[in-house]
Amino acid sequence: MFQSKFAYVLCAGALFGSMAQVDAMPLSCPVSMNNVQHYYMRFQEGLVNEDVARLVPLLQFPIRINAQNSRVVENAAEFKQLSPSLFQSATFQKLKAQPFSASHVVCRNDQVGLANGALWANLQYGQLKTMAINLGDQTTLQPAAFQGIVIAPMTSSQQFKLFTQHVPSYRYTMHRSHVYHADINNDGQKEWVVVSTCGGSLCTSQIQAIYNAQFKPMSLKPLMHTRQYLQLAKPFLTQADGVVYFSFMTQTPEADYRYRWRNGRVVRMP
Repeated sequence: MFQSKFAYVLCAGALFGSMAQVDAMPLSCPVSMNNVQHYYMRFQEGLVNEDVARLVPLLQFPIRINAQNSRVVENAAEFKQLSPSLFQSATFQKLKAQPFSASHVVCRNDQVGLANGALWANLQYGQLKTMAINLGDQTTLQPAAFQGIVIAPMTSSQQFKLFTQHVPSYRYTMHRSHVYHADINNDGQKEWVVVSTCGGSLCTSQIQAIYNAQFKPMSLKPLMHTRQYLQLAKPFLTQADGVVYFSFMTQTPEADYRYRWRNGRVVRMP
């Protein structure tokens, strides 16, 4: 017990010492204070220029971002999608102008907290990498707007007649169902996607059935992990760069989750 307290005192002494002594390496800190300062300045440079490409090499993925709607960011692409709300946050704005201070560094369990814990980093292959960012409850993470072409449900009577000729069970239910003719699984052929627009006492909406180009029902098993959602987003189907995406809406907090179905796998997009 005495030894651990003594180690903590040594670490604190190095943190709060003068900058002339930053070469000292506290016992619980994985790198020297000079290295911590260099890392902080590189991170700050990326913030000042709002340059995601400079920040990504300084991050450890998956990385946790604590905010009003905290989330785990899986990769660089997802981080880039969130970067507008990150750069606008009060925490990042403050870090842009806040000079490095050893007194604002905390070392704990071989991890380094910078700027009074706004950033938490650990050592990965000899390099500091931020594994958590604390933005506070005043920041809401919001992905950048997705630019895509909206795919509308069928309105042509000829298309509708063709579908109901092969799948007659939907002939009299179009007032509470929509049918999309789109390549939802990105296999090169358009499917017939039937969605319920208002079902049950909660008037929920969801994918009801999918038929392939030959009007044979397809398994919804790849979509099972998306069945938690009670509403389809508006728009539901979009296309960008030749890829079709579909989106669901959550209520708490309200947000759209976009998915891509390709090669038999459904993955959530940033």
